Amino acid sequence: MIALATLWWIRFAVTIGGWTLPVAAGAWSPEPRPVVALGTTGTAVYATPARGRPIGLLRPGAVLPLLEVRPAADCPSDWLRIGDAAWICAPAAARGEDTARPRRWPPAPPPGSPLPFLYVHPLGRGREIYPTVAAAVERRAGVPFPPGHWESVEAEIRRGGVALYRTVSGRYLRADDVRWAAPTPLAGLPLDPGDAPWPWGFTFAASTPVYREPPAARRAEPAPRAPRLPRHAVVRVEEASERWVRIGPARYLRRDDVRLFRRQPRPDGVGPTERWLDVDLAEQLLAAYEGDVPRFATPISAGRGGLTREGSFRIYRAAGTQTMRGPLTGDGGRTYTVHDIPWVLFFDEDRALHAAFWHVEFGTARSHGCINLPPAAAAWVFDFAGPRLPDGWQWIEPPDRNDGTLVLVHR
Repeated sequence: MIALATLWWIRFAVTIGGWTLPVAAGAWSPEPRPVVALGTTGTAVYATPARGRPIGLLRPGAVLPLLEVRPAADCPSDWLRIGDAAWICAPAAARGEDTARPRRWPPAPPPGSPLPFLYVHPLGRGREIYPTVAAAVERRAGVPFPPGHWESVEAEIRRGGVALYRTVSGRYLRADDVRWAAPTPLAGLPLDPGDAPWPWGFTFAASTPVYREPPAARRAEPAPRAPRLPRHAVVRVEEASERWVRIGPARYLRRDDVRLFRRQPRPDGVGPTERWLDVDLAEQLLAAYEGDVPRFATPISAGRGGLTREGSFRIYRAAGTQTMRGPLTGDGGRTYTVHDIPWVLFFDEDRALHAAFWHVEFGTARSHGCINLPPAAAAWVFDFAGPRLPDGWQWIEPPDRNDGTLVLVHR
């Protein structure tokens, strides 16, 4: 028996569009059930017991229900069914009976953090990342960890009085070589049509002045004793013009200092209870809808200079984490690498919705084309949209790209 924890597996299916997601679920039971335990590398998943385009990738070390075994000539062992329309060829996997439950990826954030891992980047040039604990302590056999790179950290350890970080990829950093990310606590705004502060908006500057008269007036000045609003304050809009918004008696904001939520009609072809996402590039806001009803909204950072395309798209891949690389704009040819960005939903080629922990300027366009979300908001959207990522999977991509949640991008 593979000694783990307890789950009685019962198959069920979730249908999005015309495709049934390969999901398994169960009720807790002390009785062991057939499982397959994977090795130390990722394993491709196929919709049928035959090689073709993968529909997903399983996490290294994942333990999943074993629902069917089918001998086949094109697999060195057997084809193993782990879910509805989900097959793997995994010769190195161990089979047995156990009470194990697949682990969700990424893991839930620890208390007090919106992120599943600690993310760190180097304290300047000349820092290195090491293959072993001993190498990190002795500062030998390292490879460069340059500015513009971020690593995800899963554990802190101490050896010989030296604090070290073990990364998710299994390498080591010295704690005195790095600084932590300081992500925004912004979690977005759940919307209840019955009690939401309609109409409303977010501030997005670090500090937003409040005026006692419409600031378009010649001698408009901030209201005496009125506090300046912090970044991402939610304001109820009682009246608005092209130059100002009124948020209370003798309390005005410049229109350019606030991002206003603009309720959108349901797109053609979207069902009355279907989930969809609205991305407003002009206001740098994302709203999640069920049919005609908005359920959630958050400031975002979309692409600078039109790098996020307008149009109607479908989410075609959900990834628990994704490493992203690219050029650092205007920085002499240097590149960035960010490991294990969480809660990633691809919708337009390599453009994706995902968490961003390296800045707090949501409400301002600043990305390379992806749609940056505050981490807690990204987790909410990831759970809301489809395709859903089954536990134990790294990513999933339905055979038909039209089965995912619709994303409407506009100005």
